[in-house]
Amino acid sequence: MNGNKRQAPATTGIEVNASEALARLGLIEKRLYDFRPVFRWIAGDFAKSQGTMFRKRGAISGYEKWADLSPKTIAKKRGKNKRKILQDTGKLYRSLTNTSDSNFAAVYNRKSLEIGTKVPHAKYHMTGTQNMPQRSLFRVAEKRRRSWTSKILRYAVSKKLPKFEGLR
Repeated sequence: MNGNKRQAPATTGIEVNASEALARLGLIEKRLYDFRPVFRWIAGDFAKSQGTMFRKRGAISGYEKWADLSPKTIAKKRGKNKRKILQDTGKLYRSLTNTSDSNFAAVYNRKSLEIGTKVPHAKYHMTGTQNMPQRSLFRVAEKRRRSWTSKILRYAVSKKLPKFEGLR
């Protein structure tokens, strides 16, 4: 053995290659530019939560229930929705609880989502008027917001595309 030359030591073990990690990072990078699949799921989950809010008359996850209808308002209302708050015709209710309704508004692009309703009189319920108390339509519990964030993160980093319950 020549004292000037070094031989590579013989090893037994495993080889670690970064190519799989780089491929995974490429997938993550691609998903970070387009969140539309998870936004569709969030819109559906929002509609579901709005249904719960209407059934509980606004009293969800620490929020106060909506102000009761006045006797004068009840006297003016007719039909099966006579005592239901914000459900005189059902148009507003459907626009917030049914993603297929033409008045359900879910506007999203690759990086943002806006959810709401196209029903014009919704704004009066949100702010209240001289003759009507304010009744907030968009109540989302902190737990649900955290769930949405978790779904977004899972979507971004999962090896396979996550299956979102209820997503068509």
